[in-house]
Amino acid sequence: MRADIHNHAVPESVVEFFEREPSFGLEVVGERHLKGGPEGDYELQPPFYDADAKVENLKRHGLDTAVISIDPPFFYYDVEPDSGTALAELINDGLRAIAEARPDHLQWMATVPLQAPARAARVLRNAREAGCVGVEIGTSTGARFLDDPFFEPFWAEAEA
Repeated sequence: MRADIHNHAVPESVVEFFEREPSFGLEVVGERHLKGGPEGDYELQPPFYDADAKVENLKRHGLDTAVISIDPPFFYYDVEPDSGTALAELINDGLRAIAEARPDHLQWMATVPLQAPARAARVLRNAREAGCVGVEIGTSTGARFLDDPFFEPFWAEAEA
């Protein structure tokens, strides 16, 4: 079995979220064209949000399965904790839904609001209960590196 363990997905619910939340600085043009984000402008193609298209794309590249996760620019560790938590939970729900649509080929990794370690721990616990196979985090929050004792609540949950 050939697996892609680094395969990004962007649930459609995330695009809808950015349409409602201009404070994130992303503009949605048309149905799935994102402008002004950390990665610049790009159009989300079906393999980013459609489970069947993702599996078809995997097969085209000789792969059997994938572990999907969000693109790191969508971590948004620089926003206030309430917004970061809402986005992480929405992303996790969307990734879970994509994976559940094709459980024969897809699994998912959670994201967490790392700028708020206690919340990150709770979001990770909920995601694990919902079926995630891991968690994807950045190398820092921009202001703090991962060895900072500030992150201990998250690391304790990750160890569990």
